[in-house]
Amino acid sequence: MALQSKRQDNMVTVARAYGPMEWALATSFLESANIRVWAFDQAIASVAWDRMIAWGGVSIRVPASQAAEACTLLDGFSPVRTRGALEKVLVAILVFLLFHVPPPPSGFFHQRAAAVSGERGQDRSRDA
Repeated sequence: MALQSKRQDNMVTVARAYGPMEWALATSFLESANIRVWAFDQAIASVAWDRMIAWGGVSIRVPASQAAEACTLLDGFSPVRTRGALEKVLVAILVFLLFHVPPPPSGFFHQRAAAVSGERGQDRSRDA
């Protein structure tokens, strides 16, 4: 138990992803830059994707020593598909009417380097 809490104390949340495409691309992007990445809640999100907005998405965590570098890399990273607002609404309505399920969530939000430089140990955005 002490070893697990010691490992987790070094992890800092640098981003939140709400869809499987976003967290897979973000973790692969950071891993390709030799940054250790841990996607918290990834296993739950892959099974219960329709609840990811309620749970606050998948928090992408990196070691505190690599947080500034990860934030700098994520500044130029945008995995979200760009669509027009009308197209998004029409696709969402069509998916809901045809399949009786909400459309899959998507979105990627990263933090700036200054926001994570003093943060150590826990994800403060969930405390608010």
